Amino acid sequence: MSYSGKITDMDLQALVDGQMEEDRARSVREALKHDPALQNRYMLYQKQKKLLKSWWKDN
Repeated sequence: MSYSGKITDMDLQALVDGQMEEDRARSVREALKHDPALQNRYMLYQKQKKLLKSWWKDN
């Protein structure tokens, strides 16, 4: 299955947060396998989520 549209930052954030429908999430994950720039953006959102969780835990 391939993702036919442009993957936005909102898509990546939804994937990181587990707030994306599974069919679309599967397509976005497939696109991530083939696009290093997209992978970097995705990793930044993962890092941001981890930092926010840590901040909220400490405050």
